[in-house]
Amino acid sequence: MQVLNELSAAQNQPELFSQRYRDSIGKGTDWQDEIFRTAIAQNHQLSFSGGSKHNKYYVSLAYMNQDGILKKHRLRTLQCTCQLRPGAFRKVRCIAGAEHLAHREQPAVQPDRYQ
Repeated sequence: MQVLNELSAAQNQPELFSQRYRDSIGKGTDWQDEIFRTAIAQNHQLSFSGGSKHNKYYVSLAYMNQDGILKKHRLRTLQCTCQLRPGAFRKVRCIAGAEHLAHREQPAVQPDRYQ
């Protein structure tokens, strides 16, 4: 409304929206503030390793929690890694390992919510 009033004034025309009318409808809604936010991320990692002269092990766990810039949007991941290095044979090196990654995403809009 203010922009249209300024355009009218620049063209020597009367205001399209009076001050009284603008005051009656209020401030309005800033949709950018309603939808967006500053995103925060957390990342935690923990690992252990050790063993004996012939056998080694490694275990790690990582967790991430990341908010999206859209409100109500979030991504969480959990990662686990396990490795075992048996050294019973001097000329053969064997590494056994497993890794698992799980993630959960929470979208900002639930598609079936509005049906």
